[in-house]
Amino acid sequence: MTFIMEREDKPKLLGDPVARVARREQLRHAHIAPLAAFVDELRATAGPQASIPDFDPWDGGVYAQVLFLLEAPGSKAVGSGFIS
Repeated sequence: MTFIMEREDKPKLLGDPVARVARREQLRHAHIAPLAAFVDELRATAGPQASIPDFDPWDGGVYAQVLFLLEAPGSKAVGSGFIS
């Protein structure tokens, strides 16, 4: 898959605000853009009170073999703004 690049991944990386900004800039990459659009639609429907995290662009996106979509994100996903 061409979207996978060498990255410095480490535990709790999304706790860093600079890392979160960089990750958000990647949400329009081809492999994640359809999922990012889906999140945008959910947010528009649910309103500003809803906490809906983005899909992590460092994951498989539309090329993932499995997607688990659960009822509600955990507190860490809400805090970082990303779900993996």
